[in-house]
Amino acid sequence: MSLISDVKTDVNMREVTFSITAEELESACEKVYQRQKKDIAVKGFRKGKVPRKMVEKLYGEEVFFEDAINMVMPAQLEQILTDNEINIIDRPSVEIVSASKAEGAVLKATLITKPEIKVGEYKGIHAPMNVKEVTAEDIDQQIEVLRQRQARIVEVTDRAAENGDEVKINFEGFIDGEAFEGGKGEDYPLRLGSGQFIPGFEDQIVGKNIGDKFDVEVTFPEEY
Repeated sequence: MSLISDVKTDVNMREVTFSITAEELESACEKVYQRQKKDIAVKGFRKGKVPRKMVEKLYGEEVFFEDAINMVMPAQLEQILTDNEINIIDRPSVEIVSASKAEGAVLKATLITKPEIKVGEYKGIHAPMNVKEVTAEDIDQQIEVLRQRQARIVEVTDRAAENGDEVKINFEGFIDGEAFEGGKGEDYPLRLGSGQFIPGFEDQIVGKNIGDKFDVEVTFPEEY
C-alpha cells in the first residue's frame, strides 16, 4: 500500500489516490475465494470443489477483485488518513481506477475534510451580561410547572367537577340549531379552568357529575 497523490480540490475537499500491491490483492482474493467457494457451482465439479483457477478462467481474473479490494481497502485508507493527519467528516467515496493481478490496484478516494477555521482578533472584546432578577412569582410558577409535570391522575367519582380537575367530555356544538364542522368530540380531555375552550364553556361544567347530560351556552368571539 502506498500513497500516490493527495490533491486539494476545494476548501474542504481532497482526492487521495493510493495503491494496493499485487501481493496484497492476491492474498485478499484467496481469502474471498475460500469464503465463497462453498457456494460456487460449475458443471463437472461438485459444489464447493471448483478450483479457483477454473472460476477465474470462466469468469475472468477480476472475478474476486471487487470483494477483495473492499476487504483490504478500509484499513489501508484509514492508515493513510492517520499517517497524513487528514481529518474527515463524512464517509469517503472510493472508486477503483485500475486493478490487475500483475500490478495490484489503484484507488481514488474523495474526502470531505474538516474546514480550516481562522480565528480573528477576540481579545479585548466584552459582551454585556444580562442578569435577570428572579422573583418569588417566578419561583412559584416553576414550582407549579413541576407540580403539574409530576402530578398523578386519580379518578374521582364521589363529588362534582371542580376547577383544576381534568375531565373527559363528549360534546357536540350547534349554531342556530345547526351542527358545525369541528364542533364534535368524544372522550375529549379538558382541564377545567385552563381556558382551553371558549370563555364560559368550562365554567358551566364545574359542578356537574359523571354521566350528566346538559346544555352549555356560549358566545363565540368575533375573531373565532
